[in-house]
Amino acid sequence: MAATNPSYYQSGVCQYIKQKEHCFHLYMNQRGQEAPDGANQIIVKESGLPWRFGTIGVNDWTIRDGVAANANLVARARGMHVSDGKAEDNWLLCHSILFVDTRFKGSSLMLLGDFITGKDGEWTIVGGTGEFGYAQGVVTTKEIQHYNPTTGRIWELRIRAFCLCIPEMKKMGPWGGVGGTAFDIPKPPLSLQTVTVGYGDLVNSIAYSYTDEDGQKKNCWTLGR
Repeated sequence: MAATNPSYYQSGVCQYIKQKEHCFHLYMNQRGQEAPDGANQIIVKESGLPWRFGTIGVNDWTIRDGVAANANLVARARGMHVSDGKAEDNWLLCHSILFVDTRFKGSSLMLLGDFITGKDGEWTIVGGTGEFGYAQGVVTTKEIQHYNPTTGRIWELRIRAFCLCIPEMKKMGPWGGVGGTAFDIPKPPLSLQTVTVGYGDLVNSIAYSYTDEDGQKKNCWTLGR
């Protein structure tokens, strides 16, 4: 026997969801604590173990539309990186790419992945906000400038994200013939419960019930002629 859904929950099937593809070609710059022109990361725990296993860093790396330092700032990669390799220099990265440019300002992509020094890699897009809501995809990375205490490290990023396009619900009507009374629900309903149509030669009444935002069941009807 199926359980009854509580008033705070609703579900449904949308047959009109599409996906939109977003592709970016960007460059991410890492500046260590030794950088003379300002760091954008800090090591909060240094383990002292081989391969720096267990070391934890916090980052606010810049992402631009070109390699040059004066290229346009597009986003910032904010999060953390943890050295989790005991046999090689491997780092687990978890950060949010927060867009700051005019076009995508306020939207973000959430990334998770590994980085092995000197090797190309892939990071998973596990979500997003704003224009990138419900995002999934992959970021391919290439280290085009190896880490240097003075100049930092530069990654080339190729981002390919797919986001759900959920259609906006639009209110339409009322419709009908001559006579009858238009009726609307005063507040947005939580869920529709029943619809009853009365008819003879023509439809002469419509009744429906719904659950409001407070979990109370409401009954409504409209009469025609």
